[in-house]
Amino acid sequence: MIDRRTALSCAVLIALMVAVALAEIVFGEGNTPATLWQLFQLPFAAAMLVGSLYESGRRTIDADAKVKPWYDLGKLFSIGSCVCLLFAQCFRFLVGIAPEIPLPAVIAVGAAIVLASTVIILTWLDQIPKLPWLEGGPWGGDIGPIYGRRFRRLYAKIGVAHFLAIIASCIVLPMQAWPYIPLALPLFPVWGIVLHLHYSRKWQLEQSSSASG
Repeated sequence: MIDRRTALSCAVLIALMVAVALAEIVFGEGNTPATLWQLFQLPFAAAMLVGSLYESGRRTIDADAKVKPWYDLGKLFSIGSCVCLLFAQCFRFLVGIAPEIPLPAVIAVGAAIVLASTVIILTWLDQIPKLPWLEGGPWGGDIGPIYGRRFRRLYAKIGVAHFLAIIASCIVLPMQAWPYIPLALPLFPVWGIVLHLHYSRKWQLEQSSSASG
């Protein structure tokens, strides 16, 4: 989760991504509807990420002392991710207007961007289970403290497996996998939604059983 100031900082980075995409449309050649969609995949993925984190922060009702570690981690994750995606967008633009760049250099820079993103993502996933328990918001409240902690631990493990699979595809098929990464990223929140609904149902059933008993 992130606060309004962090969301605005990320919005500036996303606007720069859009500006780079528009510059590629102006200076690039042979753009088709398919390639135009690929130009805006990265800012779209960044906007989805920042929007979900900001919305989760708005729905949290706990005291500032408990929420601050969540905001600090969300700030690191959201801004770091947007910076990496901005570098990726800029590098894509450079490769598009300067196709003479050697392939080893393209792979090396792409690997550096993926590595930086991986460090940020894995740090975020590692810290999630260690954060304070929140009574409100999407990470607590309606699933209870027991299932809430289980949810966070399992969600972190799923996240590690999810992003390691993305990294492996980039290593094995770097040029073919790259356009599909922004489409794979939104699948991670989907896992969280499904898992949260599962634990929420179990928590509500237990609460109903205890109330009727």
